[in-house]
Amino acid sequence: MEHFKSSVLEDDLTPIRSGGDGVEFRPVEICTISFSLHQIKQIKSKLRVTINDVISGIVFMGIRLYMHETCPDSTQSNVTTIVLLNTRMFGDYKSIEDMLKPNSNASWGNRIALLLIDIPKLTDYELSNPIQFIKAAQKLIKRKRYSYAIFLLDKLMEMVQKLKGPEAAAKCVYKMARNSSLSISNMIGPKEKMALLGHPAKGIYFTIFGIPQSLMITVVSYMEDLRIAFGSEKEFIDQEISSKGGERLIFLLLRVIPSLI
Repeated sequence: MEHFKSSVLEDDLTPIRSGGDGVEFRPVEICTISFSLHQIKQIKSKLRVTINDVISGIVFMGIRLYMHETCPDSTQSNVTTIVLLNTRMFGDYKSIEDMLKPNSNASWGNRIALLLIDIPKLTDYELSNPIQFIKAAQKLIKRKRYSYAIFLLDKLMEMVQKLKGPEAAAKCVYKMARNSSLSISNMIGPKEKMALLGHPAKGIYFTIFGIPQSLMITVVSYMEDLRIAFGSEKEFIDQEISSKGGERLIFLLLRVIPSLI
């Protein structure tokens, strides 16, 4: 239902959503935070959930805590997040040789689906009980992940693209993102140390620009670390979330982990 709701209704204006016109063209500030994968795996084992569930729960609660401390009245606000999924895994992967054959039916690149999730309201859960919040997030994501809405939306976008062209489909996706509060994307990174021209890479992160939202969150693993990057609208989201001073949101997120271990 959220997939169709976001095509018509907008999220509330909150400390993480300005709702301004042309927000995708405004300057962006980036702040990153690193976690130990060992810590994440400890939480995963303790709660018997997946690593993605733990990450989502931490991010969701961190967002709600930030909103609560910035503007307590926003704790009842509706916050919808778009989670980007690679649905190519539902098909079979082909070798390069098979993909290069004439008249091959193998598709190139990733097939991206959008999973829209309403972040649980902070007032529904105890502030001092992040375990309950993460479990609730896990149940919500699991229900959404196996929902037919993902496939229906994919087929609907495919139909719009065939009938009205790619620009019409792009407008639908744009409106969905415009009416939501933020987007989240994650990927598995290298397990071994990387180097560029002989210079070892201490860490990596990625982000996405041009999305009509005030906040974009990306997650990537690198060796034994997990890095979360926050791309925020400059001069709207509290400066303490920016690359110049991210102590506030970092503190809020770090406060969640120790209480779980």
